Amino acid sequence: MMELLRRISYLWNRRRLEREMAEEMAYHRELMSPDRRTNFGSELRLREDAARSGAGPGSIVCIRI
Repeated sequence: MMELLRRISYLWNRRRLEREMAEEMAYHRELMSPDRRTNFGSELRLREDAARSGAGPGSIVCIRI
């Protein structure tokens, strides 16, 4: 039952969650030096990984290489 409620909640809030995710990634990209921004990774892959894990927008962590 909880899984069903979680899915309904996601569908109801999908646009807001995607907007927050995009803002979070843009923020982390801005924190990086310009020459390292290309190492940020694929935005699509990061969004898909976060969605697959059930994580929210605040769960993406910028890792410096």
